Amino acid sequence: MKKTPETLIAICDTVASGSLSYQKAAMVCGVAPRTFWLWIKLSQQNDETLMLDFLGSRVQFAQAINAARRIALHEMRGRMEMKSVLGYDEPIFYNGMPTWQPDPVTVGWTPEEREALGFRADGLLEVDGKVVQNTVHHEPSVALQLRVAEMGFPKEYRPGISQSVDVHHSGVVGIQHAKPTNYSAGPPPVPPPPTPPQLEMLGDVGLTTGEDNTDAEPIADRNDIDLDDMLGEPDEQDLVEDQPLPPPPVVDRVIRSAPTASETSPRQEGVLAPPLSTKSIPAGWRAEWQKLQSRGASLPDKLNRG
Repeated sequence: MKKTPETLIAICDTVASGSLSYQKAAMVCGVAPRTFWLWIKLSQQNDETLMLDFLGSRVQFAQAINAARRIALHEMRGRMEMKSVLGYDEPIFYNGMPTWQPDPVTVGWTPEEREALGFRADGLLEVDGKVVQNTVHHEPSVALQLRVAEMGFPKEYRPGISQSVDVHHSGVVGIQHAKPTNYSAGPPPVPPPPTPPQLEMLGDVGLTTGEDNTDAEPIADRNDIDLDDMLGEPDEQDLVEDQPLPPPPVVDRVIRSAPTASETSPRQEGVLAPPLSTKSIPAGWRAEWQKLQSRGASLPDKLNRG
């Protein structure tokens, strides 16, 4: 396609009609997408061959494309505002095929009666030689209506918070401006390091009374200190003569073959005691046994009889 003003204006009109895809708009006008972007590049470099009259102004092709895009966006906003007020009609399809409106005048007539009176035999509604498709009307959404109302009447419908702050002050309010630092004489001097913290100087405290002896000489320099002078002489009752300690008691070690009665646990008396002999039978037991034998009692064979 040759680069003519008619071709350039046709591309701009296609974009302004709503085809915001530059590639499709160029192909509709018979221009390859590569050629279209080459023209945009040359137009941005102020190529004289890409100048055209668009909307009453002599502009470059790239500027005309931007203006056409703005026109399409304004049309989109106008349709959205119209939909927010009037709603929109949606065409009705059945199994992928459109459905048509019947003519309300010929409802209930036979095909012969429609043809005799000059109507369509199938009874469909026809406007300007074309049948009318069935549609369903949708009311605009509340959210869309509120957005358009906020745009048109921001003071009434735009949500916001209004705050009023009243300040009452009596007197003079001044603002002090600090003088800027002058660096013409060189950098400012570095401040000295801070002084490290010092321990508090305490005087010598008296050893007995707790009085402050700041003027006295240090204790470390006193080489003539006598403990007897400080403690005093002891009393005679406090003196105790040293006596020798008694010798430890001698313990005889006795080795026994068995523990004594005091060393034996009460629970072990029955275990350690020897068993009773079967021959030692308590007194009176034989007389009782004889009575039992007379009645037919007998001892088991395995029992050791005494």
